[in-house]
Amino acid sequence: MPKYIFAVALLLQLFSWETKAQSRNTDSLMHIPMIYAAAGFDVSGGDLAKRFGNNFEVGGGFMFKTKKNWLFGADFSYMFGDKVKEKPLNSLLSRDGFLLGEDGLDADVRITERGTKLPIFKAGKLFSAPVGRASINSGFFVMGGLGFMQHKINYEDVTRSVPQIRGEYKKGYDRLTNGLAVTQNLGYMYLDKRRRINFFANLEFTQAFTKNRREYNFDEMRKDDASRLDLLYGIKLGWIFPIYKKLPQEFYYD
Repeated sequence: MPKYIFAVALLLQLFSWETKAQSRNTDSLMHIPMIYAAAGFDVSGGDLAKRFGNNFEVGGGFMFKTKKNWLFGADFSYMFGDKVKEKPLNSLLSRDGFLLGEDGLDADVRITERGTKLPIFKAGKLFSAPVGRASINSGFFVMGGLGFMQHKINYEDVTRSVPQIRGEYKKGYDRLTNGLAVTQNLGYMYLDKRRRINFFANLEFTQAFTKNRREYNFDEMRKDDASRLDLLYGIKLGWIFPIYKKLPQEFYYD
């Protein structure tokens, strides 16, 4: 009986060694398509800081990592903030400093920032640096992107009593601005060996070369055709959903 117990124990140990070796073999550089959802915080700079305060952004994107750790992708972000420094509606205020509606009462207009950021194409390189249970496909990365950025002043007329910011009239006050944008990213991507926890964190820098796209600013009684340099300095966190072709090993063992 002890001989059988010893034989079974030996077989189990050999199986354990073989499984560990297979686990190590399956952790290799791979082609990995991935989609992700992300959120971030940006500090405004350049001409953008003269119009808005800092802002938040949410969005998502697609990325492809090659077996040689080249990265290619595109993403989209929706930007929003509650600090607006320019006051186009000041030209509509009464002598007492109130914005009156057509009913003669104080109007409730909420003024915020709204915008989008769309790097049409991004490319970069990942440098393998797995930590803990991270796959060898994890590591530090650098990327650059070329795309488009747009922002405007958003008005929400809660009392629905200010005709000057309804329909086409609103365009004379919203400062719609857009143009070419370039981005740079520096961060870390974590892809779990067990494929359960996958995320990235990065710093993102954006330079946008923009112009006001409205024909006329009603409050200034002129067209604003000045060139702008809008800057953003941000941090972004994203949750990754890798799309593996197949699972080369169903279980991993430490």
